[in-house]
Amino acid sequence: KETEATAELDNRGMLQLQQQVMQQQDQELEQMEKTVISTKHIALTIGEEVDLHTRLLEEMEEDVDVTHSRLRAATKRVRHVLKHSSNWKGGLCIFSLIVVLTLVLLVAFKIIRLFH
Repeated sequence: KETEATAELDNRGMLQLQQQVMQQQDQELEQMEKTVISTKHIALTIGEEVDLHTRLLEEMEEDVDVTHSRLRAATKRVRHVLKHSSNWKGGLCIFSLIVVLTLVLLVAFKIIRLFH
């Protein structure tokens, strides 16, 4: 179908126009190729970054798991120490009271002896 651009052209003119259109399409395709290649490089770089971050997150997850296990063990030890230390403190308190009571009784006996 003829357009205004082709209506007044002879065969040579049509051939030149066709060559110009093809050159323009080639230039546009080259530009598209550059854009696709650039986009490919960007996508590859993003993929490498994603892989790196995935590895870092996996290592961080392992570290968090280890830290969580250590924290759980430390909490268990602290509970154990608190449980036993409260018994120890109670025992120390009873022992101290016995010592004080013994001292009071000794003082009382000495005072009784003094008055007899």
